[in-house]
Amino acid sequence: MKTVRIIVSGLFLPPEWAAEMCQGLSLPALETLLARGKRESAAETLETLLCRAFGMKAADGEWPVAASLRAQDGLTEAGGYWLCAEPVHLVLQRDKVVLLPVGGVGAQESAALVASLNQHFAEEGLAFFAPSPQRWYLRMEAAPGVATNPPSQVWGRDIRVFQSRGEAAVRWHSLNNEIQMLLHAHPVNEARAARGAAAINGLWLWGGGEAADLTTELTQVSADHPLAERLAGAAAVPFSALPERWQPLAEGEQLLVWTALSAALAQGDWAVWRTQLQRFEHDFAQPLLAELRTGRLHELQFEVVAGGVGYRWNVTPGAAWALWRRPRSLGSYSV
Repeated sequence: MKTVRIIVSGLFLPPEWAAEMCQGLSLPALETLLARGKRESAAETLETLLCRAFGMKAADGEWPVAASLRAQDGLTEAGGYWLCAEPVHLVLQRDKVVLLPVGGVGAQESAALVASLNQHFAEEGLAFFAPSPQRWYLRMEAAPGVATNPPSQVWGRDIRVFQSRGEAAVRWHSLNNEIQMLLHAHPVNEARAARGAAAINGLWLWGGGEAADLTTELTQVSADHPLAERLAGAAAVPFSALPERWQPLAEGEQLLVWTALSAALAQGDWAVWRTQLQRFEHDFAQPLLAELRTGRLHELQFEVVAGGVGYRWNVTPGAAWALWRRPRSLGSYSV
């Protein structure tokens, strides 16, 4: 049996943008897959779908990503409650604060910022770690009493809509403000500003909990997202970067994760979004549809993450030939 599960983020747009942004695009294979599959929907994020794919269990609404993956980064300290602490760039835009990814973080920069954070928050029992420049962690003495949101849900959007909620929300918001003020005034960010680099002026805290075992039937994972790679490593599933063009396995269940579209949206780069979408049509949707129609691919699970909702289409070889299910334009799937 050969099956493929593909997760795509950033495919559907808000209705005020969808028609214009999709105008002139040629997407016959993608639109056919969307028309022919059986559709389901649920409140999902990219991180949630990835955690589910590897058999991770949530507790109190939190996916324990930090505790489950920290050993891969050499963090073996015992005890405590662990969270991912994503270094981010916060931008004030009129009446909102927008969260953006920050790249080009050097090892010396991350070490200096984490040292200052640890010095400032030591008396509160908080310990920050940066085993790699882009991947930071926070260890607390106990669970913070809030529910967090994963970063993919927030990129390019107003963070105030996604503030953590729970019995300790006020204290949690205060902690985040303290972190932002300390980072904003740090010499590392002064140096970054001098050379035109985006400031590391905030941390996005998420993925808390106790370590969970990973179990999956996946045979191979190809992705452009670091969490997929790390989960594959923890579950001992072979991993590779996304190929230029999809290649089927001889047997087994393959997971593909494509986030180039959401990355373009987070940066507000519409030209890149359209270019990447045409590439997806040519190099992934077309060969997947062709393989379904020959029967060599037994099932395709096509999943789209948009606006905090996950949409799933199950497409079988028979459904791929259901000509009465007529395709409609991608723009009509706006969220």
